[in-house]
Amino acid sequence: MDAMIEINGQKFEYRNDCPYKYDYRKVASMIATKEIDEINTLRDLILNDLFFVVRFVLKIPIANHPFWVKCCREIEDGPQDYTLDVWAREHGKSSIITIAETIQFTLKEPDEATGIFSYVRPVAKKFLFSIKEAFQNERILHECFPEIVYSNCEKEAPLWSLDEGLILRRTSTRKEPNISAWGLVEGMPTGFHFKRRV
Repeated sequence: MDAMIEINGQKFEYRNDCPYKYDYRKVASMIATKEIDEINTLRDLILNDLFFVVRFVLKIPIANHPFWVKCCREIEDGPQDYTLDVWAREHGKSSIITIAETIQFTLKEPDEATGIFSYVRPVAKKFLFSIKEAFQNERILHECFPEIVYSNCEKEAPLWSLDEGLILRRTSTRKEPNISAWGLVEGMPTGFHFKRRV
């Protein structure tokens, strides 16, 4: 039987037909009864559950559908490089891979760099805009990752723009931003090294 629960102040319909990675009913109950620490639990879910990032950080309600949940699991469990994901339009590939997985990767590896590429740079910058907005506005990221996410990114970050990229708190002094957007035809970067390219 489906159930309505609340996680991080968001109402959420737990669906029995969705192949969730974790039992959110149990998680919500344990947070409510203080059996587990809320911030540490949310932090672990953000780092280890791509669906959680899509639904509870990016707040995409349609993601609570078996297709989206299954796609998140396939991305997590599948090969991490040398892949070409070909999905129909409007099926969540950009939301899941380009935006949510980039946020998750950056939180896991704050000293590394991700380059987002598109045919032309303005298209890649649209994806960077969504990531920038999430880091700026989603309190869950500020509360769960204070050692990485600035409380006021626009004022505190050494670099925070769509043109130059985003730099979060990190220990390295590398020149590449954590996340930046580039074009393959125009606006191709020179001299940058990315651990992850999308």
